[in-house]
Amino acid sequence: MLTLTQLGGSIAAKSDPTARSHNETRTPGYPSSKGWSEKLLFSVKISYNRTYIFQAFNSKTSMLPDFDLSHWWRRKSLTNPRYVVHGCVCLISGVHSETIDENFTPLHSPFFSTMIVPLIIGALVSSSYVAAIKIAVPPPVTRLERDDPVVIRFRVRRILGLCLFLLLTVPAFSVYTNGAADIQTAVRKMGLIPGFTSSHDIHADLVHVAKAWAKIAILYSGPICAYIYTDAHDWRGDIFDNFATLTGIRDHVFAPITEEFVYRAALVTILGPVLSEKSLILYSPLLFGLAHIHHGFTLYHEQKLPLGSAVASSGFQFVYTTLFGIMANTFYINSGYNLWCPIVVHGTCNLLGFPSFETKVTHPKFFYVYCTLLVVGTITFWRIL
Repeated sequence: MLTLTQLGGSIAAKSDPTARSHNETRTPGYPSSKGWSEKLLFSVKISYNRTYIFQAFNSKTSMLPDFDLSHWWRRKSLTNPRYVVHGCVCLISGVHSETIDENFTPLHSPFFSTMIVPLIIGALVSSSYVAAIKIAVPPPVTRLERDDPVVIRFRVRRILGLCLFLLLTVPAFSVYTNGAADIQTAVRKMGLIPGFTSSHDIHADLVHVAKAWAKIAILYSGPICAYIYTDAHDWRGDIFDNFATLTGIRDHVFAPITEEFVYRAALVTILGPVLSEKSLILYSPLLFGLAHIHHGFTLYHEQKLPLGSAVASSGFQFVYTTLFGIMANTFYINSGYNLWCPIVVHGTCNLLGFPSFETKVTHPKFFYVYCTLLVVGTITFWRIL
């Protein structure tokens, strides 16, 4: 068994022969010796199920519990992996073994090489989706509305090119940062194809997708029942409009698949090695929300909406998409990084949209049932998420 305290002593001894033993008396909250610099950073090789693990420990406390690291990883009980070993920060970089390798390697520029680069790359990737459809657009295309077939086809080509580029580069970046053992493992961790995921089980992947759709259906139980009660008579026409037209395919098929690939598969793969699971769920959705702020500029400059209205609309869009990103990240991570879970959720949300209260006017008797379903569905969804 290798504990954090033993790990800290081992690192200090290797890095500074004059450092005191970790068993010596120390003042709580401070490094146990002046020889233990808080600026030192070392890599520790640990793996789980033959998968590379890479995680920073960077809390400011030096009081650590003595527990078995290998048991900790086997239980997958990692929620906020930030601990300091007597002032020295440790990194898990991963090896092909289920045992702990005590060959520690000093890093010369640890913070830059392990934190800054992935965060910068992540920010660039998050902005690339908008950049692909907004930068260097030919003048004939800029004069057309976003629903014009010419604009849709132009943007589809741009986004497909972006996705292909990320598919070729992100797995390689993951291997470079020790987020994955090899390219094949990195692609599996992105969860692009059911069965070719970290689970190695197509049945488990399909079950996760079905559960994700069932959960989002509970959240939207009000709008679904309202549609059945009021508009289901024209369901054939609705299917055609939503899945057989260019705008429908863009909104309900192409956008969910490509956005989830960029903001879930690519972004989480890039940021995963340097962020805890909790931080990952919260941070990358902020980038997803920021990527939708450009709609406010469109409303103000192109549709000539008053500045206040454009800002309010953009703010609402940011909050709504950020919350959606948190939900999608939760589905993605909890399913073992199965990308089709957030894709199904995203497509369903785009299809059903934000809850409408027009039933109060069109079907007043059903309105109270509708509101009840909204409340019950939201509470139930929150509890089972």
